[in-house]
Amino acid sequence: MRTAGSYGYTAAVPVDQSFFGAGSVADPWLATETVNDSITFNNFTGGIIRGIGGNFFDSDISGNFQSGNITLVATDASGPTSVTIVGATTTSFRGFVSDGAIISLVVTAVQTASSFWPTVDNLTLALAAGNSPNDMVFAGGFE
Repeated sequence: MRTAGSYGYTAAVPVDQSFFGAGSVADPWLATETVNDSITFNNFTGGIIRGIGGNFFDSDISGNFQSGNITLVATDASGPTSVTIVGATTTSFRGFVSDGAIISLVVTAVQTASSFWPTVDNLTLALAAGNSPNDMVFAGGFE
C-alpha cells in the first residue's frame, strides 16, 4: 500500500513478478520487471477517488525512456474506458475523471518489434471534495 497524503492505493504487477526502478535517483519512475506485464493501481482508501492521472510512457530493459505507445484502462462503476497514447514521452500526462468512484487504472506497454516496459511517473489522485466532478482536491502519488 502506497500513500498520497492521507489517501492510499495499491500498485501491483502479476503475482510472480515485481517492479523495476526505472529513471534516475533524481527522478525515479515505476516500471514492470517483464515487458508483457501491466501495472494496476487500485484499492484506493481514504476517500472517493474521482480522478487519476500521471505521466505514462515506455522504458527499456535498462530503465531508460523509449518512445512507444502505451495503453491506459480506467474503470469505474460504469465500466472501463481505454485510451492509447501514441508516441508517449516522459511528459505525456493523461488523466481520467469520473462522476463516481474510480476502481482501477491499468497501464500496459504496446509491444512492437522492440520491447517496451510500461512506465509511470507523477501519479496523481483527485478526491471528491463535493458533489460534482468539478469539486476535487488533488493529492500526489508515486513521483
